[in-house]
Amino acid sequence: MRKPDAAISQDLRSATAALVHELGERLAEATYLVGASGQAADAVALTHELVEALTATGNYLAAAARILKVESRPSGDTLGDVLKKSLTQFARAVEAVRRLRGVILSISPSRE
Repeated sequence: MRKPDAAISQDLRSATAALVHELGERLAEATYLVGASGQAADAVALTHELVEALTATGNYLAAAARILKVESRPSGDTLGDVLKKSLTQFARAVEAVRRLRGVILSISPSRE
């Protein structure tokens, strides 16, 4: 049985919240290891950027779901535009994760 749109939206919010929580824990650990360095500040900024991009992605996907639900024959331009915006924000999130990973690896103690 298909989940209602509200349940899908709630699942997306829950998954985003869990990811943000985990990133916050990792950031706190990294900050503890190096103190309040410039790298930790970079990590905080990247985490904020990641949350923004994931939230925007979720919002665009929810809009696409509403379009599909409301319109029997949605305009390809309208739906395509919303999905393209979603993909742009998702790419932004992926790039933030890559950059955040680089920052965290640079401040984590070396493993020998």
